[in-house]
Amino acid sequence: MDRAIDAADHLTITDDESYYAASQMLQCINDQRRAVEKHYASIKKPLNAARKHIIELEKADVGRLTQPASALSAAIVTYEDTQRDADAAEAKTLLAASLQGVTVAPQVPRLATADRQYRRQTRSVEVVNLEELVHAVARGEVPLEAVAANTTILNRMAREQGDLFRVAGCQVNINTTVVTR
Repeated sequence: MDRAIDAADHLTITDDESYYAASQMLQCINDQRRAVEKHYASIKKPLNAARKHIIELEKADVGRLTQPASALSAAIVTYEDTQRDADAAEAKTLLAASLQGVTVAPQVPRLATADRQYRRQTRSVEVVNLEELVHAVARGEVPLEAVAANTTILNRMAREQGDLFRVAGCQVNINTTVVTR
């Protein structure tokens, strides 16, 4: 087998005899590849099953915690916002009073945040109009990388349309392989 692997890199097909020899070597190499894949598949199968089971257990455990954490976070944000709004309203009232010459006591904030807790805002974008986004890219307002090509759809179109496939900005690359059984 090793000789076939070494010979494959240096083989030149010049006649029917060398063509037949190359076909035989290809068959041999592919048979060996299938045997190796089958060997490792039997080893990987229980490992993959165990991994899948562990991931399912983790998702279940985390899933039970996600909803209560979201509910608590929303309640905390609502409470903090209410307290901050009340502080802002009181500050506005005190400022108006002090501008009228009334002596006011310094304001004490209502909210003392908990230790090991802070607010983090995460921004995420949802594309609501792909056509407008594409036009923004065309105008140079947005980098081209913001619009990713869906090669799964393009490849399906190329298979279905064959030589008739024509899409601006795309080219069809054909990779031919010899399949053995």
